[in-house]
Amino acid sequence: RTYWEMETKLRNNIEEKEDQVMRLVAERDRLSHELGRVKRALDEERQRACQELEQSASVGDAKLEEMKAQTRQKDATISKLKSAYEQAIMKAASEKSKCEAAIMGERQAKEFLQKQSQKLCRLESELEEAIAAKAKFEASSSKYAIEHNNLKR
Repeated sequence: RTYWEMETKLRNNIEEKEDQVMRLVAERDRLSHELGRVKRALDEERQRACQELEQSASVGDAKLEEMKAQTRQKDATISKLKSAYEQAIMKAASEKSKCEAAIMGERQAKEFLQKQSQKLCRLESELEEAIAAKAKFEASSSKYAIEHNNLKR
């Protein structure tokens, strides 16, 4: 592979990892918004249920227990959603860290390839200089041999 192909591949990988990070952040934000909406709705429902309990002191024990059960069920739902949200945040943070580490590794590889490319260019230049020097030497050597042969005659 050429340096340019490797650099393009690394650049594409970096962009892909950055896109992954952005998608994970967007998913985290969406989940956060959804959790907030559900919490507000459940809080409103809990408040409404509590108000109904307070307003209707004459409600029978069976009705009271039913409302308590509903409140407990809603509290359990909030806890589950909160747990899912926290897990999604931890997963997003983990994925973000992995992506950032991969981006850093690819940047280091790109820097290494750039240094190697610079060395290769320098060696190519030195090779061209050596070939030119050899050609010059062979030309002068040939000229010397011709002059030497002419003098012998």
